[in-house]
Amino acid sequence: SRLRGDRRSTSILDEYVIVTDIARQETVKTWNGTTFADLSHNLGAPLKAKYCIVHEERAFFGNVESGSPTPHVLLGSKRSDVETLTVTDRPSSALSEEDPFFLAMHDLRPINGLLMAFGLLCISSEDGEINKLSGGSAKDFSLDSLFEDSAAVGDEAIAYVGNDVLIGRHGKIESLGAIEAFGDVATDDVSRWIANLIKDIRRWTIKYDARLHRAYLWPELGGNGELYVLEKSLFDPLHRQATRVLGVSPWSIWKTDYGDGAFVKTASFYIR
Repeated sequence: SRLRGDRRSTSILDEYVIVTDIARQETVKTWNGTTFADLSHNLGAPLKAKYCIVHEERAFFGNVESGSPTPHVLLGSKRSDVETLTVTDRPSSALSEEDPFFLAMHDLRPINGLLMAFGLLCISSEDGEINKLSGGSAKDFSLDSLFEDSAAVGDEAIAYVGNDVLIGRHGKIESLGAIEAFGDVATDDVSRWIANLIKDIRRWTIKYDARLHRAYLWPELGGNGELYVLEKSLFDPLHRQATRVLGVSPWSIWKTDYGDGAFVKTASFYIR
């Protein structure tokens, strides 16, 4: 199991954190500070999910299983009731605005990333694309392509970094800059300074430290046990011209003297 649960998957109304399993071995759990238990829900079979984000009064679960594996499905709970779910109702005019719903990825590929950025819920599919959730209720929710052929590689290879989104791709890291809340998007190869060092890396884990303005990137397939660190303050719009003209790289490579020198991690969290 690879359990995950943080402030983004916390239901303040219910006073618990919703805990999912990226390995999708354990059923969805809750933790209220005292008790670790299965999430109560109305589905007829146990619920497993890789991802959960609480947004717009709903819990959204990505890459789910309830009775049978449906890794390409996004579940949205009933409004203000994260325990009421459905695997039979797509958004339609026949539903009420607060009803639960489900949506399938357009390319029917497994969901491998769920992200809140710029007030939008963004969903990545494996070897597919990044979509955004459009609409305002169970009557009209839909998935719209945000950027084709842009999917992350890895289960935690997409991260919101303040005013930008970093995406771990095959052999590179891209920045997904947003204009007018993702009305228009543009990509930038953030890793061009280290392109020759990461060309063989095929999966990533990305975490962001909002206090130090650093993104930490672990290679999962490929690499030599190093940790790549992006100093975001050297890559924001105010400094990009300087980095290009002066040749200053925003990247550093961290190694460790511990053990065999490989900067290997089991899990990584930003804790406050």
